[in-house]
Order: sequence, then C-alpha cells, then structure tokens
Amino acid sequence: MRVIDVKDNFLSKASFKKISKIVMSDTFPWYFAKQATIEKTTHGKDSFFCHSLSYKQDINSTFFNDIIEPFRKKLKFTKVLRAKMNLNYNQGKPIKSNYHSDFVEFEKLNKKYTTVIFYFNTCNGYTEFKDHNIKINSEENRVVMFPGELQHRTVTQTNENRRVLLNLNFV
Repeated sequence: MRVIDVKDNFLSKASFKKISKIVMSDTFPWYFAKQATIEKTTHGKDSFFCHSLSYKQDINSTFFNDIIEPFRKKLKFTKVLRAKMNLNYNQGKPIKSNYHSDFVEFEKLNKKYTTVIFYFNTCNGYTEFKDHNIKINSEENRVVMFPGELQHRTVTQTNENRRVLLNLNFV
C-alpha cells in the first residue's frame, strides 16, 4: 500500500448496491454528534450525524455484518478497532474539521493500524491530508486507505444535501 491509496469502484456493483440501499435509505438511524474531533474547532460548526457500527471490538449495530463483511473480504483484516458511518449535512459553505487521526488510544501504545474512508455518494466534499498536500474528492464507491497516524480532516459539501461515508479503522 502506498502512503495514501485510492481505489475507485472498490466494491462490486452488487455489494455496493446492497450496502447503499441500507445506509442511504430514509430509515437508517443517524445520531447527532456535536463535533467531529476531540478538540473543538474555532468555528464550532463541525457537527454531523453518525452511526456507530463497532468500537473496540464491541458491535454496536445490527447493521455491522451487512456493511463490514464486503470490506473484510476485500481487505482481509483481522480486527476492527472502530467502524462508523458519517453523514455530513449541507451547511451552505464548506466546513472544515480539525486535522486529526482516528484512533489515538492505539497510537499511544505505538501500535500500527489502517484507516479506511469509503464514500457512498459523489459530492464536492473531500478529505484533506495535513502533511501530504493531498485532497481526495468524495466519489461514489471510492475507498481511501492510509496508515492510521496520518493527520486528515473532513471538508463538507455544498452541492448535495448529504455526504455519506464509512470510517473504518482496523489491524
């Protein structure tokens, strides 16, 4: 894997359609999160909606297997540290979260992990990497994989009502 690896059309059409039908539906449960990172932003406008699938090996959602299994088959990981769905809503202007890494507790133990961001819809939102001057646009069925300690941030969309993605951390 390169430092930041991007793959388009990551899932098969059938797998992508099956998972999208779940997470893009009007009945998928979303929960309000008042900020995107541990540290507050100066602007205070980085709220979003999320759905925790698992955290520290505890499965938190009945949707876990349906959503994660196609990724487990393709990526061949052994342990999920955290898996969650994120939904950014359109606030009329791009909102930037703080730069962050996803699983600081693991980093403090000097353990390596991989972060995966998988986009469910195309919009003008993107993921930006702090020290690499790289911006990854949100494109349907695109995956971005990188070492977990890389600092990155969300920049929200203005051209669609929502930006939906899977955030997965694993070893």
